[in-house]
Amino acid sequence: MKILAMFWLFGICLAHVCERPSNGINIARQGIAKQSSRNLHNGEAYLAIDGKTNGIYDKGTCSHTGSDSPSWWKVNLKATYAVTVVVVYNRQDCCDSRLKGAEVRVGASPDISKHVKCGVIETTSPGSVHTICCNGKRGQFVSIVLPNPDHLTLCEVEVYGEEVVPPCKPALNAINIATGGLAEQSSQYAHGGAPDLVIDGKRNADSFNRSCSQTEITYPSWWRVNLKAVYAVSAVVVYNRQDCCDMQLLGAEVRVGATPDVSDHIICGTIEAVYPGSVHTICCNEMKGQYVSVVLPNRADYLSLCEVEVYGEAITPECKPEPNAINIAKQGTADQSSYYLYLGFPSHVIDGNRNGIFRKGSCTHTQKDTPSWWRVNLKATYAVSTVVVYNREDCCDSILMGAEIRVGDSRDVSKQVKCGTITAVYPGSAHTICCYGMKGQFVSVVLPNQYLTLCEVEVYGEPVPTECAPARNAINLARRGTAEQSSFYGSMGAANHAIDGRTDGDFNYRSCTHTGLESSPWLRVNLRATYAISSVVVYNRQDCCDGRLNGAEIRIGDSPDVSEHVRCGTIEATYPGSVHTICCHGRRGQYVSVVLPNQPQYLTLCEVEVYGEASD
Repeated sequence: MKILAMFWLFGICLAHVCERPSNGINIARQGIAKQSSRNLHNGEAYLAIDGKTNGIYDKGTCSHTGSDSPSWWKVNLKATYAVTVVVVYNRQDCCDSRLKGAEVRVGASPDISKHVKCGVIETTSPGSVHTICCNGKRGQFVSIVLPNPDHLTLCEVEVYGEEVVPPCKPALNAINIATGGLAEQSSQYAHGGAPDLVIDGKRNADSFNRSCSQTEITYPSWWRVNLKAVYAVSAVVVYNRQDCCDMQLLGAEVRVGATPDVSDHIICGTIEAVYPGSVHTICCNEMKGQYVSVVLPNRADYLSLCEVEVYGEAITPECKPEPNAINIAKQGTADQSSYYLYLGFPSHVIDGNRNGIFRKGSCTHTQKDTPSWWRVNLKATYAVSTVVVYNREDCCDSILMGAEIRVGDSRDVSKQVKCGTITAVYPGSAHTICCYGMKGQFVSVVLPNQYLTLCEVEVYGEPVPTECAPARNAINLARRGTAEQSSFYGSMGAANHAIDGRTDGDFNYRSCTHTGLESSPWLRVNLRATYAISSVVVYNRQDCCDGRLNGAEIRIGDSPDVSEHVRCGTIEATYPGSVHTICCHGRRGQYVSVVLPNQPQYLTLCEVEVYGEASD
């Protein structure tokens, strides 16, 4: 008895849940109705949602299909709802039995075969009213389907439920980041429809008011917005046309990606149901990218949009420099693979001027080299955290696409290590590349088979202390010694100038050495005793000819013969006035030499300092 009582009570509850709400809003009235066909004598689909429950067909209040297989009627609610109740009003004048066996379905797609059944009309009578419980089934469409061939005639359909608000629906005060972007599309319709109309902030859905984009028939047709920075995209809202052609948007994919190539973008949602003026909120779940695209895949068609809004949060690069960070590139020296005309000097890129107009004299420009490169010598080794590259604003911004940022201790850009690639550009774009403490004295921007033009490069990082850098009070052993060299150049470049304690880099001030042009020239310091040498510091010329010291070897030995000395380091990167600290790790010897091996060259340097401890 208790069990029977429970079932009886449960039945009462269900019956109560399925009642037509007394003060509920019939959401079908705001929808758009369609059906499988139309009877010859009127019977349009919209008559079933006109608010009139009169069951007399001749009064013009009922819908009517042909004898289809299946016959169906559906209403597009224009948004997703948790449908609780559907109320169906049958004909009163005749033919009431035709409704017997009709299925009430709910679904997200216009395709009724994909809808989920939530009830069946099992018994009918003239003017019968059928309340079908859908228990919160979610969908944008409600359909009534006669599975077997017959006419389907309805005199009213009421739908009740609660709108399902997308979890990513933007707040009223949310900022639409698309309005600051740059829009492009696969093609331009001959009679207007520019891509930037989609991000003009106007939701007007009439193409004739010049507020909608339009492509030609292309495969695939696409529209794309460059957000000018990387964002975690939460939501994309797409506004369809209202004047015509709304079906063109059916099946369009909303994608997010890091590059301009829409085929590389990741799908975050598909537009599955459209109507004139439909609005589609697609949740992208913080998908990261600089580009948002709308693509019509798998068919050639026009793509027409009236507005696209994008919402999300900017992703700040983890290595973004602090406002007071020091740009170490400004202390460096710049060069490049070649020169284009007379304005594009490499030094323009480290002058602190971010102006992106080439004719203002603030940008560099190479020829079309293989590869083209620009390079800055930081004059010391740094742990590079960040490189910021500023693109041209006046034209040619796409040239920078694919440029590699490299860091290394060698002047040779091919020996430097890549720390990032520029993958998305626009006029005046700024690119922050994280190098994660990569060590090097040189930072380069390299581009194969293309002109290279840049307007500013900023480099941020920390100096890397030389492990054997001498202490401030360390004694320079070379001052106690004597110096010789392989040959003399005139009367000014004597060998003893390298150990006179003067680090002035001007040869004309008689503070630098100079050999003749010979193969493997050398300079040698006799320390007059054997030492465990920790470091050798070599000062380069500042007035000219700094490149001559490149590749010079620092050697140590107990014999005057420099060919018997053991190498403890090589000078690999030079610039005017460069200072090179070579670690010798306690190598023992009485002689320290600087040798340019295997090449005819002058050897010229301005000071050699030697640090170490007396050897037992």
